[in-house]
Amino acid sequence: MVVLLLIRPGFFKRYMKIFFKNKKNIKEGELGKELISVITVNAKRAIEALDLNENEIKFQVNFSQKVAKESGVNGFCADENLVKITIDDSRSDLNQVIKERLPETIYHELSHVARIKAVGFGNSFLDVLLTEGLAITFQKKYWRVFCPPWSDYSSDEIEIIFNEIQKSNMMDCEKISERIYSDWFLGHKSDIPKWSGYKYGAYIVEAIMKKSKLSVEKMTIMSTADLVKYLSKTDAPFIF
Repeated sequence: MVVLLLIRPGFFKRYMKIFFKNKKNIKEGELGKELISVITVNAKRAIEALDLNENEIKFQVNFSQKVAKESGVNGFCADENLVKITIDDSRSDLNQVIKERLPETIYHELSHVARIKAVGFGNSFLDVLLTEGLAITFQKKYWRVFCPPWSDYSSDEIEIIFNEIQKSNMMDCEKISERIYSDWFLGHKSDIPKWSGYKYGAYIVEAIMKKSKLSVEKMTIMSTADLVKYLSKTDAPFIF
């Protein structure tokens, strides 16, 4: 006897994994359900835009007060498949953190996932400027509800940052250390303007986009060498 087994399309499809590292009991409550919903909706949109494989992506949700106070959430791309999200669930504005600020972090970190898969995060100061600038440009394209202070800049700020980079010979830095990243991207050194790396990275990425007419999605998977070819042709000020 022949038995025909009809399987509906997509029956065996697997989806991204979302797991809670601490406070695992939250997952089953209303907060957990809201978090899973926000992550899923925005991650799917980013994954589609970046042509990633949803089956490979994992989100680890942590709860801690060690987050950016401006947003209430931190993100970290641990490897090409794992995004770690940390949320301060003690905040009075937790609802805003989840619904308005968390999506920005999801788009940012999934941009990193796509770039790491294609060309790597990068080693040099210029590599990391481009990687972070691309992530900021991608997040701004897909989520404008919340725009963190490290993603916007003025021409005056860019001039100051440009001069600081020039004075410190940072474009000669071939291997960025944790200390250099902290100083230039997180503002842990008082004489370097806070979030300089993020702001200047976004600035040069937007200068390349204007000159090349390439999409941020296409640029995300291009090497530093290929992006610099366009950078050298831009007429934007404060470009090395």
